[in-house]
Amino acid sequence: AEDAEEEPAIDYSILNFQQLLQCKRTLESELTSLKNERDQMNEETKTYRKERDELNQELKDTLKIALEKRNERDEINKQVHENKELRNQCNEELKKVEWNSGKKEISNIQAEINKIDKTIQTKVLDIRKENELVKRVSDLTKQLKKIQSDEEEEKTADALKEKSENYHQKVVELSDKAQAVHEEMIEYFNQIDGIREKADSKHQDFINSRNAATAKHEEVKAKLSEIRKVNKFMDQAKAKPRGRKSEEKSNSDLKEKEQAEEIFQKFKDGKKLTTEEFLLLQKYNIM
Repeated sequence: AEDAEEEPAIDYSILNFQQLLQCKRTLESELTSLKNERDQMNEETKTYRKERDELNQELKDTLKIALEKRNERDEINKQVHENKELRNQCNEELKKVEWNSGKKEISNIQAEINKIDKTIQTKVLDIRKENELVKRVSDLTKQLKKIQSDEEEEKTADALKEKSENYHQKVVELSDKAQAVHEEMIEYFNQIDGIREKADSKHQDFINSRNAATAKHEEVKAKLSEIRKVNKFMDQAKAKPRGRKSEEKSNSDLKEKEQAEEIFQKFKDGKKLTTEEFLLLQKYNIM
């Protein structure tokens, strides 16, 4: 919208006292309205500032929680890593125990027995060769039966398996917990974006309201200045009637004196004086 055209300045010098008084009353009414508008704007500005400060505090508090969640998640992930390392160590030790417990030897013997059995079943052999292979299988079978796993190593292996399972369970539980805390952290950071946007908007409202209140205060100052200006012209207008009355009285006295001199001249010519004419002559000491 286009700015309203400014009203032409009033020439107070051409106005009488009553007109100036009316101007002053109008200006004072306008001043009251301007002050009310300015005060209302100042209250709105205070409200915007309070709301902005509350949002900034909420932003600060939410950011603190989000960072605490991030630290908590990182600490849990550290525990996940530690338990993974412990689980892996158990698994490595378990491999060594199983290797040394004779299981590899058993596996090799069983493989050889299977190979010989397949040869006997699938190939045509002379009786001597077949007997040799049968005897070899018999010997290997006896050897296989003689191999006994070490009981202590079995206990160690079982203990390692249990520890590995426990560490693995901790890894799973801690990973789930870390993920849950991570999602909470993300939610708080998302809240921060929304709160910051509201705080920025409320700060802009505060700036706009403060500027409007400042501009309105300038209007108040200008109106006060105008009222002071009218007061000066009113003081001047009060002084004029006193001067005018003095001048009018002087003119009246002069005319009255001239009239008295005319009456005195007529008296000398023999005219009879009235009481009023006689008093007028006495007033100016003409007789």
